[in-house]
Amino acid sequence: MSTVGKGDASHSESGEAPAQKSPKLTNLMVLAILIAVVVLEVIVASFVLPSPAKVRSEVGPIIAGEVENAVKPKYDNTGKSPIKPEEKLEQDLGEFMLTERGNDVSEFRISIHFYGLINKSDEEMFKKKYEENKFRVRSAITIILRSTPSTEINDPVLGVVRNKVLVKVNEILGAPLVKGIIFTDIST
Repeated sequence: MSTVGKGDASHSESGEAPAQKSPKLTNLMVLAILIAVVVLEVIVASFVLPSPAKVRSEVGPIIAGEVENAVKPKYDNTGKSPIKPEEKLEQDLGEFMLTERGNDVSEFRISIHFYGLINKSDEEMFKKKYEENKFRVRSAITIILRSTPSTEINDPVLGVVRNKVLVKVNEILGAPLVKGIIFTDIST
């Protein structure tokens, strides 16, 4: 004979399940947590990030200086260039020919001759460093030309290409001896 009462039997038969929260309550709790995180991030950001007024006061003069330099004429009113040609020398960096084949039967050819502009006072150092590194310089220029998209090659002034060549040549020479890059004899 069992001594279990009716109340005890009903609990054992139904097996009490843990209390479940409604989906709406769960969603509200998740939403409350998200809102709390966002509010906390805003509060922390307000202490960490500078105010717009502070940014304007720090960056404004820099931007104004860049704008002023950008609108400064490269030549004075008398038509004289601030760069004195007698102080610059042209040094031959070599002639480069590049042939690219497209996916179809088309072929693209370019021939270009580069010169580096250097200060007259740097001539001896340039010649020494260039002689030590001329094959690396030629290789670097060839790689630049081969990796340059046709849109940059078709630029009449080759601005991007010339800048890449300038940076790479000075990097190889180990000093900013080359002040500018000019090109001649370009043919496609």
